[in-house]
Parts: sequence; C-alpha cells; structure tokens
Amino acid sequence: MKLFIVEEHHEVLPIWLSYPQFLLSKKLLHVDYHSDMYLPTVDRPLQTWKELSKNDLLCTVFEQLHINDFIIAAIYLGIFNKIYWLQPTPIEQNIIKPDNKIPPEEEYNLPLSAFVTKSVNMAVESLRSEGKHLIVKKNNISKKQPDSKSFLWGICNQTLTEGNRTPSPITQQASTADNNFVLDIEFDYFLCNPQPCIKKRIEVSYAEFCSYQDNPYHFLRLHYHTKAYEHNGHYYVEFNPWVEESSLPQEISKRTLAGTIKKFTNWLNRIHITPSLITLCRAKQSGFCPEPAVDIIEELLISNLQEIYEFDIIKKGVSQDYCSLTQTIR
Repeated sequence: MKLFIVEEHHEVLPIWLSYPQFLLSKKLLHVDYHSDMYLPTVDRPLQTWKELSKNDLLCTVFEQLHINDFIIAAIYLGIFNKIYWLQPTPIEQNIIKPDNKIPPEEEYNLPLSAFVTKSVNMAVESLRSEGKHLIVKKNNISKKQPDSKSFLWGICNQTLTEGNRTPSPITQQASTADNNFVLDIEFDYFLCNPQPCIKKRIEVSYAEFCSYQDNPYHFLRLHYHTKAYEHNGHYYVEFNPWVEESSLPQEISKRTLAGTIKKFTNWLNRIHITPSLITLCRAKQSGFCPEPAVDIIEELLISNLQEIYEFDIIKKGVSQDYCSLTQTIR
C-alpha cells in the first residue's frame, strides 16, 4: 500500500487518477474539519482529464480546482460512488452518557455505518452534459442527464450516537462485508484554524494601482479585504492587511495531539477499516492547520498509522513552480 503526503487537498486528485488499481471499492473515508464538497466550475471538460499526461493533469488541477471542490470532481470522474465524511465530534452533540455506554469491545465491533449520523443518495452531473459546470441534486432516476453519476454521501464521527446504538443485523452484515476504503486525512481534523486569514501581497502594475485607487467599485475592494500602496517604486495590493496574529496558541501541546491522534487510529483499527490507499494533506499553505502543529501532526500520525498498517511513504515535494511537483508522482 502507498501513503502520499501532499501540501493542499486538491493535489490528491492526480494521485487518485494515477492509481485506479487501488480504488476498486470506489469508497472514500474523508477525515477533515471540512466536507470539501463544493461544486467545481472548470474550463476544460472533466471527461478529458483522464487523457492528460501527468504533468498536464497536475497543472490543470492547480489552475482549475480549489482545495474544497476536488471530491465532487472525483465523483463525476467515476473514482468514487460512496463518500463518508468523518467530522470531529462536537462537544455539544447528544452522545451516549457514560453510565449508559456500550462496552468498548462491543461498540467497536460495530461497522462504520453505526457511526453515520446522516446519509443521502445524490447525483452529480454537468450543465448540458459538457463536463464544465457541475451540479448536485437528489438522486432522481427519471430526471438524469446522460453524464449523471450517482453517489451516497454520509456524515459520521468517532462517537457512537444514541440513535445508532443498535444497528439492524442486516445493516451490520452489509457494512462489515467490505471495509476497504481510500483513506484521505487532512491535518486540520486534529487541530483546525476554522477561518484562516493570511496576510499576503501581490505586485501590480502602475495602471492597475491607479485603477484600484480611483475606482471605489474595483472588484478587489468589493470581494476581498485589500489595500493598495506604493513602496520603493513598486505597487502592491495587500490582502487581509488588518488581520491580527492568530488567536491559536503558538505553543502546541504535543501530548494533547498525541492523544487525539491515538484515539483516531485506535478507532480505525477497532472498526477494521482497511485502506487500499492513504492520502495525507498538511494544509499548511492554506493556514487551516496552524503552522506550529503541522510537522508534529505528520510525525505522530504516520507513527500511529504504521502501528496498524504497512505502507510505503511518498512525499510530494513543494516547489514555487508547481508543475515540477509532477515529477514526484510515479
């Protein structure tokens, strides 16, 4: 089995397309603070992406997808037809009280379906079947487009909910028959900055600088928090110029993260999840995983996964020229 490490989440799509032999179950266990189920709009029809070279595919992904819309694209491409999103368990969720809890050995003999809090049958298709503007709707066989792909979307968490205490024998038998998933984990599942607000600037031409200054309805003013300024004869637009330092603690407790990650991998092991492929997303560049925690989580997560699975680690290097990243995909 292979384990890939990427910087941002849309980078997993070329990996999934490159290893169809590991995706036969067509099931994804998506471990993330976010669902990443936004709808992509692309210029190049998605149907043609499978024909691209690895270099062209990665360039196309970076140019036309985002970190929150790659899963719907994967469903449309036929990679998955079942998506299970594992959310961090909210404190306020109505979970079984300690004095009424199922014994651990019995609880963890239950299938993944026992941890599903919501599921719905959906379909993804594109406007006029062009493969460019994707839409999702409830699965209605009588009103499907020719390019429609049906899929199941389920939401689950590690805590057994009251409503799922006693799954039916039929459900349990069907769910335990195949525990093979593509396991996809973003580090913000363990520690998330829910609204990263990163201060960045880009250099612009003098003409664009003047346009920004003179036009109160400039699109950068209306849609982003920005300001424009001159410095040493160069002109810049700065994004989020008034952002303060993150309120997240700079000193990350390795002990706390270790406990959270250990609980997660124990859960995987005890409900018998058997991945065919693992992808890990660091989420450092986007800011969703606080920078001080990224390397700590990577070290702890890989170490704990190695206790229950055997895999080869393939870490994709980071480069200013994103096209060079393709050279690390084999």
